[in-house]
Amino acid sequence: MNNLQIVDHFIASIERKSKPDFTIDNEKFEKEISKDSQTYSGLGIKILSVCGGLLGSLLFLGFVTLSISESPTATFIFGLIVLGGAVLLDKISNSTVLDAVCIGAFLSGCTLLGYSINQMTDSANLTIFSLLVIAVATVASTENYMLNLFGLLMFNSCLFAFIETNNVNILIHFLTAFLCIGFVIINLVEHKALVRSISVNKRYPPFRIGFLVSLSVLLIYFAIYFAKPSFPYRWVSSLIIMAATIYNISSIIDFLKLKTGQFIIYIFAITILASVIFAPSICGAILILIVGIHVGHRLTIVFGIVALFYFVGQFYYDLQYTLLTKSIIMICTGALLLVAAYIFNRQIRSYDKD
Repeated sequence: MNNLQIVDHFIASIERKSKPDFTIDNEKFEKEISKDSQTYSGLGIKILSVCGGLLGSLLFLGFVTLSISESPTATFIFGLIVLGGAVLLDKISNSTVLDAVCIGAFLSGCTLLGYSINQMTDSANLTIFSLLVIAVATVASTENYMLNLFGLLMFNSCLFAFIETNNVNILIHFLTAFLCIGFVIINLVEHKALVRSISVNKRYPPFRIGFLVSLSVLLIYFAIYFAKPSFPYRWVSSLIIMAATIYNISSIIDFLKLKTGQFIIYIFAITILASVIFAPSICGAILILIVGIHVGHRLTIVFGIVALFYFVGQFYYDLQYTLLTKSIIMICTGALLLVAAYIFNRQIRSYDKD
């Protein structure tokens, strides 16, 4: 069943349950569906657009480097023109081909502006702040999928760059809280966001992907720098992620209207999360997987599964134990996860029977 058939079935269901004077503009629905199918309807088109934009921006930057890179002022002005042209082109064009040009121009403009500001001021913080303002302005001024996605990614990257540049790793916990809260909320309020307004509806998909990618990158950072001495109180980030996970589990319990077994579910969830409290990357992978299963978002589920396998392997590989001890720990962890999955599936079946 394609999207048009699904919408027709949904409209027919609404009309049967509505008052006689209730009317629906079927032609407008069909027009919007046709428009969506011509743009970013598949992951392949999105990847090709990103690759095309990246390749175009690299070639363009190479040309600029050979031409005007010796003059920071000229680079700054040219970067503004390129960035403004990207936003303007997005406003007047609906072509998927030109979207790749917009992406390339946007990335090139941001790179040129960042380079020129850093050259003129010799201040990394001012450069980061300028790019952060550009990211916010981009998200506020356009509804384009890719520009909103890159705008959000650039915003989160600026927050991370500020922490690393100033060597204030304690602030990484605040970034963890921001990304976890944003990721959980934007997934749990999907039904409200999609009907709020057309503008929110168009920005919702790139925001969901943006928070997913940003959180995943942060978890990779945790996995790589697990034993980093300058990374203090790593368990604080784990506690933040655990709180977000427990909140999502409570949402699942409320959604399924489970009357029995809640205490057991919470105990197993807390036990599993507490066993990896010093590995925030594993806690985050569990959060991504649970959220993906709850909302039925396949890409989130894939991210969660891949991340969980990788981070668990990385965690046990870094442990300073013998191979036998590591094997025993992994077997116990796997058995605990299987028991949790069995209890969860049993609760689901009992709910279906009721």
